[in-house]
Amino acid sequence: MDGGPAMQTIQRSPRISGIQRSPRISGAAVSTQAGPSGARDSAHRREWRTPSVPEQVLLGWLVCADLGRRWLTVWLGSELVGGAARWRCAFGLPTQLVVLPALCYRASRAEAHGIPGWSARCSSRGLGPWGAAFAYVFGAAMLYDFVAVRMRPVLVAHHVVSLLAHAYACLRARARPAFPWYALGVAALEIGSAAASAFWLIPPSRTTLVCFLVLMTLSNIAGLACTGPWWREARNDGPAAHVGAAVSVALIGIRQWEAAKVSGRIRLAQAM
Repeated sequence: MDGGPAMQTIQRSPRISGIQRSPRISGAAVSTQAGPSGARDSAHRREWRTPSVPEQVLLGWLVCADLGRRWLTVWLGSELVGGAARWRCAFGLPTQLVVLPALCYRASRAEAHGIPGWSARCSSRGLGPWGAAFAYVFGAAMLYDFVAVRMRPVLVAHHVVSLLAHAYACLRARARPAFPWYALGVAALEIGSAAASAFWLIPPSRTTLVCFLVLMTLSNIAGLACTGPWWREARNDGPAAHVGAAVSVALIGIRQWEAAKVSGRIRLAQAM
């Protein structure tokens, strides 16, 4: 039975509670209805991102460095030994002996073919997360000295030259294939620097002097051994690569000469 005009009116009416489905509201409509504050919150969520691996490593290093500096200054004091404050000699040891070698190892293991694979990756896709972390930490360690340490002019000159070389090795596209050899050379040389720092923290003796000289000499030999492959990989960059290799050899020679001078002074003092 039709039910007449009244029933037809009820069936056509869109306002029947519980039966008529409400139209879907799109995300754009919700954002518009939410007002300006909702739009700002949505934009903020889009902008936030988790820090990358190099950024996480750098932030962790900076926090540990600042806490370590405060603690070591109280514990060891700021007396100058070997041209540096006692706290600074101890401050660099974890970075030199643990952090930089570990980052080198992790970067080389990230590629299937060791150093050749690492070099190919640097050439085609950049330094990679662990190579970039190494670049961040080593650069930050040198920059931190300008803020926290009163350096002698010769050490300021050393840091400036080292930072320029570091920027070239990390940022110059034609030099990037050689970055693995640069990182390995830096890690090797920093072990010698750690030996020097430890030597000045420990009361000098014949044994500590011999250990210092042996470790410094071995680290310098390792640094020179990495300079050759670095130059072969970067020489397509022309004069800049030749200058970089020459500067590296000169700095390593100065390190060995300074170690020999220290040895001579210690022996003379012990003889007197």
